[in-house]
Amino acid sequence: MLVSSKDDVAICFSESSALDIDCSKVEWIKPHDLCKNPKLFGEHLGNFPLQGQLGNCWFISVCYTLCENVFNLKKIFANNKANFCDKSYDGSWRFTLWDSTKAEWTDVIIDDTIPTVEKRFLFGSNQDRDVFWLPLLEKACAKFYGCYEALSSGRASEAFMLLTGSYCWRKQLLDVTKLAIVKQQLERTLQQKNVMGCLVATDVLCIKEYEQFRRESTDLHYYVIVGVHENAEDTVMKLMNPQRSTFGEGQIIVVPLSQLFGQRAVLTFTTTKMKAVFNECEASISNHDLIGEWQAVGSSGGSINHPSYSSNPQYLVSLNGDSSAITQIFVSLIQNNKRRQSKRKDLEQAIGLHAWKVKSPITRPASAQSLSSNVPDYATSPSYAYAHDVSLFCSLTLEKHLLVIPSTYATNINCSFLLRISTSRFSTVTLLQ
Repeated sequence: MLVSSKDDVAICFSESSALDIDCSKVEWIKPHDLCKNPKLFGEHLGNFPLQGQLGNCWFISVCYTLCENVFNLKKIFANNKANFCDKSYDGSWRFTLWDSTKAEWTDVIIDDTIPTVEKRFLFGSNQDRDVFWLPLLEKACAKFYGCYEALSSGRASEAFMLLTGSYCWRKQLLDVTKLAIVKQQLERTLQQKNVMGCLVATDVLCIKEYEQFRRESTDLHYYVIVGVHENAEDTVMKLMNPQRSTFGEGQIIVVPLSQLFGQRAVLTFTTTKMKAVFNECEASISNHDLIGEWQAVGSSGGSINHPSYSSNPQYLVSLNGDSSAITQIFVSLIQNNKRRQSKRKDLEQAIGLHAWKVKSPITRPASAQSLSSNVPDYATSPSYAYAHDVSLFCSLTLEKHLLVIPSTYATNINCSFLLRISTSRFSTVTLLQ
């Protein structure tokens, strides 16, 4: 049986769900019936979120980082005037989430009933059972996407954007000779927790020997980076596993940083303020959110090696004013979210970004011949990925323009996207037609 709460937040897409849950045993219970004095937030440790029976470590781990940034956490709840103990409390909660399909904030309203089995949290919970911000937030996101099952599997960048509207990029740990650089990046991020965050997704087998107790898990799992420091032999990372253990809590793991190189480990960085990355005054930074689309007839030219590549949408970034200083540019491509559909993995496209430095302004799209005869100055690596988002860091010195082309690997695709461009100097972005 498909179970829903009063405000139609379903457990799964259909009765043939892949979730291993007996929905007939699910009971939706209000916080006051689960504990004597429910509260939204607790003490610091009690706030920590734990993963339940959903494979949504990508989401729970990002929620964990919000505990380190109370401003961003409370911003999500800012539109709620009443709390559990108030006389005016009517059992409803309003959440503000960032919709990447529209590049805008949207409100989601839910009631306070929580899915349980034998009065135990079925999905995510806080470490203290009388704290409820995590199960309420998880329910709001389930409603945003259609059901709880829609939250299964994903990338941390998607959760960062959904909850904070932030900018995200990833770094795969391949070359151990770059360990010192990675360590410096991690330390800088952890020092700026108010505007930055970082997680690591890695093969659990490579850190299995560091686990203090066994747990069921998929081969890839997100861990929260709590700290980085030196010991006598190596640089070590202090990681938090948000998955609830048999002891009802998460687990802190200490792992040598070098152990993660070459093990499919990927760092996800995020920031709500690009000034933290550019090291520039925020007043000089330009941010652009551009909604575009690939259309099967006319603007879906496929990969960079395809003859029709030039028919993809082309954007020209132009810097304002004269300056010989290096201008930093961040470009992120986010494909239209398919999470509301049960077969989303079959619908997601392999996407990529390519960019060329341009000395003189252009007013029309670059030709196929021009693009094929000039190697891109910047490209995503790998060139195409089945991902919610991909990104590039670019820089300009003598040039004042950057041509950016977002594309899918396949041709003749109907799909919308969001292109986010940030520059360390004032700039404009034009869709060439």
